[in-house]
Amino acid sequence: MPSEIIRRSNHGSYYANVSYMGVRLRDCLKTVNRNEAQRRLIELKHLVERGDYQKIKQTFDELVADYEPVSRRGIYKGKPNKEKKDFAQKYLMSIFKGKKIVDIDVDAWAKAHALDPRWSGSSCKKHFTVMRELGFDLPAVDYKPGKGWNLDQILEEKDVLKVLNFMPEKYRDVCMISALTSLRLGNVIKMSKKDVQATGWIKPVNGQAKTGLPVEVKISKALAKIFQRLPAPLREDDLYFPHLRNMNKALSTAVRRAFKRAGYSFGSFIHFRHFHACSALDSGHSLEEIQAQLGHKNISQTQVYARVKREKLAKVAESVDTTLTQVGGH
Repeated sequence: MPSEIIRRSNHGSYYANVSYMGVRLRDCLKTVNRNEAQRRLIELKHLVERGDYQKIKQTFDELVADYEPVSRRGIYKGKPNKEKKDFAQKYLMSIFKGKKIVDIDVDAWAKAHALDPRWSGSSCKKHFTVMRELGFDLPAVDYKPGKGWNLDQILEEKDVLKVLNFMPEKYRDVCMISALTSLRLGNVIKMSKKDVQATGWIKPVNGQAKTGLPVEVKISKALAKIFQRLPAPLREDDLYFPHLRNMNKALSTAVRRAFKRAGYSFGSFIHFRHFHACSALDSGHSLEEIQAQLGHKNISQTQVYARVKREKLAKVAESVDTTLTQVGGH
C-alpha cells in the first residue's frame, strides 16, 4: 500500500500523497520530520472534512468565473443581472485578481468601500450583496447617508419645462410621458403597442419596471397628443421607442446634464416621477390613490411624496398666527 506521505529527495520535505473524500492532497507539508508530516496531513484531512480545504486553494478569479447572478425582483426577476456581473468582473477583479480567498481581508475592504466617496450608501448595499453572493461574510458597517429628497427638489411645471428645453429631442417625449404618467424609465422605453390599451389606458404587460406590480394609467389629453405624434407600432410587440432600446444609461446621463444646464444642483429621471406624485397630492388626491398609480407595495413608500410647498408652509404659519392673535381680543 503506497504511503500517504512521500519525500521527493533524501533530504527534502515531505509531501502529501493521498486522495481523501474525493479531494487529491498533494501539498508540501513543509517539514523533514516524518511524525510532524503525519500530524500536518491529519490537519489537511480535517480541513477537507469541514469544507475549508477547497477555500484555501480557491482564488478570487475562480469565484468570479463561476458567478452567474440573477435579478431577484421586478420584471427582471430570474433573469441574468449584468450590473452585478460587471461589478464583479471589472471592479472587484481589479482589487482581488489572483488572490486566494483566505488571503482577502473582507472586513478591511468593506469598511473602506463604505467610506469611498465614489459610492452612495445604496450602491454600497448592492456591492455588498455581490460579495455575499460570492460567499463572503461581511461585517456590519455604517453607510454614507444618501443625498435624499427634500422640499427644495419639488418640481413645478415651469421647472419641468425648463429642464426639457435642455434635453436632446430624441429623449424629450420619454421624459414627458414619465412626468404625465409617473411610469419608470424602463416602462416608458420598453412600452409596446399592447401596453397601450384601446380603452384609453396604459397598462404595462409586465407591470412596474422595478417591482413587477400591476399598474394602470389613464391616457390624458396631453398624453394623447404625444402618442399622436409618435410613429404608431404596427405589431402588438413593437415598441414606441425602438431606437432607445438598451439606452437607459445614455438617457439617464442626458437627463442629469439637462438638470445641470437648467441650473439645478440635483436631478435625475426619477424626478419626473416625483413631479407627477407631488402634483397629484397637491391636486387633492389621496395617498392610497397615488400608491395605486405608482405601483408601490407599501404606502410607506408613497409617503415620501407627501411633501408640501414652502408657500403652503408659510400660509399655515400665518393662519396659526392670525388665530392666536384673536385670543382675548388682542
